Amino acid sequence: MIVLTGLLSVGVPAVAQAAPTPPTTPTPTPSATAGTGATQAPVPVDGAKPADGQPDEVAPVPGTGGSAEPAPAGGPERDVTDVDEGAESDAERAGRVSGTDRFETAVQLSKSSFPGTAPVVVIATGESFADALSAGPAAVKVGGPLLLTYRDDLPATVTAEIKRVNPTQIIVVGGTAAVSMRVEQQLRSLAPYLDRYSGSDRYATSMTVARCAWSSRFNPSVVMTETSEKGFRLCDRIFFGADTAYLAVGSNFPDALAAGAAAGRIAAPVLVGPTSNRGSGGWSTNFDTALLSPDRISDLRIVGGYNALDSEWEQIASRKKINAVRLSGSTRYDTAVAVNSYSFRQAPEVYLATGSNFPDALAGAAAAGKRGAPLYLSQGDCVPESVLTDLDRLGLKTPSKVTLIGGLNALDANVEQLGRC
Repeated sequence: MIVLTGLLSVGVPAVAQAAPTPPTTPTPTPSATAGTGATQAPVPVDGAKPADGQPDEVAPVPGTGGSAEPAPAGGPERDVTDVDEGAESDAERAGRVSGTDRFETAVQLSKSSFPGTAPVVVIATGESFADALSAGPAAVKVGGPLLLTYRDDLPATVTAEIKRVNPTQIIVVGGTAAVSMRVEQQLRSLAPYLDRYSGSDRYATSMTVARCAWSSRFNPSVVMTETSEKGFRLCDRIFFGADTAYLAVGSNFPDALAAGAAAGRIAAPVLVGPTSNRGSGGWSTNFDTALLSPDRISDLRIVGGYNALDSEWEQIASRKKINAVRLSGSTRYDTAVAVNSYSFRQAPEVYLATGSNFPDALAGAAAAGKRGAPLYLSQGDCVPESVLTDLDRLGLKTPSKVTLIGGLNALDANVEQLGRC
C-alpha cells in the first residue's frame, strides 16, 4: 500500500519547484502506514553514536518509533553484510554500475556522472549512514560527485578519482567520529579548499549541510563554515536558499535515500529528524524556528509513515503556514515508489539500488539526481510489484532504461531482467 496524504495551509506563496498535485486519497490514521522498517542493519562505526540518544544503525523494532515490514513476497531477504561488493566483471555488465566494493562503486558512479572535472567533491563515510543521509542531494546542489571513505583511511581508488576530477573544494560531511582527522589531512593535499559540514549529532549535521550547500553565498573557493571578517558565517540561515525540502527519519536509512534523487532533481535538501518533535532536544526547535517558515521552506515533503515521523510534523507545518504532504508506503520499497510517483511525471531513465543496505543508494542518489532520474529500491533477487508498476507508469519498464547500482551480490541477474517478486 502506498499513501500520499497532504496538508495545505492558506496564504502560502507559489513554489517555483512544486511537484505535481498528488491524487486525493483518504488521510491515514497513525497506524495505517509504515515506511522505514529495517531488513539489514549495517555494521556501526565505532564511536559514531548519535548525541540525541537514538541507537546508531540499529534496525527499528515495533513500538520504538520504527515499523516492522512484512516479509518480502519472494521470501526472506539474504543476509547481506556488504551487498554492494560484487565480482570485478560486474562493472562491465550492461545497465549496471558497480565496483569491487562500495567505495569503488561510488567511484564508478562519479566517472559516469562527471567524465570531466567538477568544482566540488563531497565525501561521506561508507561505514555508517548517520551523518551521510543528506549528502547525496547536497552533492547535486554544489555540482560534484559523492564519494565514500573509511573512517580512518581514504581508499586509493577514491584518492585517484579525486585527482581525476580535480576539484577546487572538498566537502566532508559528518564529524570526526564518521570521517577522522587523519582522512581530512589526506584530503587536504587533493584540493585547494576543504570544508567540513558537521554538527553535534546526525540532525545537526543535516541542518549544517542544508544551510551551507543551499547558501546563496556558496562558492567553491570559499570555506563556508568559517566566520567572515564581518563576524558572520555564510552558512547562517539568513542565506538559506531552498523553498522545498524533504524530511525523513534519521534513525534508519531507506526513506532518506529514497528521497535523495527526487530532492536532487529539484535542488532541494533532505533533512533528517527524530520520530517525534516532542522531547527530542534542541534539533527540532532549531529546525522549526530557523527553516520552517514560508519565506524559507514553503513546501515540506514528509517521507515515511507515522511510525517513522509522527503527526507532529504536519502540525508544525500547519502552524507555520507551510504546504506539507506525506509520502509513504507499507514497506521501504513502496515508500520509494510513493516519493517517485509524486515527484516524477516523466523521466529519461531510472536507477535501482538494493534496499537492504545504504552505500549504493547513497552514492546512487547523487548520480540519479544529477541526471533527473528517480531512484527505486529493490530486493536483491527480484523487483517488487509496486516498483514495476511505477516503471510502467513512466514508460520505463524495460531493462535498457534501468541502471542497476552495485554488483551481483547486491542485485542479481533476475533483477537485471526486472523479474518480479
